[in-house]
Amino acid sequence: MNNQRRKRLKEAIELMERAATVVEEVRGEEANALNNLPENLQSSEKAENMQEIIDNLDEIYSDMEEKIVELEEL
Repeated sequence: MNNQRRKRLKEAIELMERAATVVEEVRGEEANALNNLPENLQSSEKAENMQEIIDNLDEIYSDMEEKIVELEEL
């Protein structure tokens, strides 16, 4: 791979790292919101939906990190 393409991949990796950081931050914010739900809502459908979102964001973040590593190994 020539230097120009390597540079473009490096830029893509940096963008992905920033995106992964945003996903991680949003996940943390959602987790905090879930933890701060009033006790009477902690077993509600809303809480279950929030937990599902948190789980999905965890998986997405892990997938993004894995792909970043794969790109760095090229």
